[in-house]
Amino acid sequence: MQHVATSIPRLLITRTRYTRWLAALLSPSVILIAPPIRPQWAVYLLEAFGLGCLAICVLGRIWTSLYVADRKDTHLMVLGPYSVVRNPLYMFSFIGIVGIGFVLQVITLLVIAIILFVPYYSMIVALEETQMSQLHGASFAEYVARVPRWLPNFSGWKDVAVLEVDPRFVLRCFLENSLFFPTFLLFVLLQLLRAAELLPTLLILP
Repeated sequence: MQHVATSIPRLLITRTRYTRWLAALLSPSVILIAPPIRPQWAVYLLEAFGLGCLAICVLGRIWTSLYVADRKDTHLMVLGPYSVVRNPLYMFSFIGIVGIGFVLQVITLLVIAIILFVPYYSMIVALEETQMSQLHGASFAEYVARVPRWLPNFSGWKDVAVLEVDPRFVLRCFLENSLFFPTFLLFVLLQLLRAAELLPTLLILP
């Protein structure tokens, strides 16, 4: 049991490192690859949809984090967002990736990001669920049977009247998750640099 409990933080480190490497690998592509010229209404529509997804991602991750705090890998949380879907943090992160793709308007890069995201995090979830099963036994088995892994089932909603959280943790969650929004500012900057012919475009992708 001790081996299981201590292996979870190692998995968290690997997961975080993978996400950072993924962002580092895709960043040069975002800078050097431009979307095709589209009608202005289409640009506004893509940006609005992308910003909406980013807002859902940030607010959803903050909301979810308030329930688990720093206990996600050691405690079985079954309330709030965890009462309708087993992996709300990853679900909201996926929505954020979709939002980034639409804000940047390079759907090809979005498809690549999804191809890299889905298999890896599916494996991470399977490993985490194996570890949680060993930690919580029958309680986790009942939870798995009742709550879906990815698609929310709102009929199973359960919550508490009062939720105690550390204000410092709330601030940390807000700062960490708000990093999704600079993506939109980066896109605006790239547009300005390309319009001024200060940034080369190596490839145009839909």
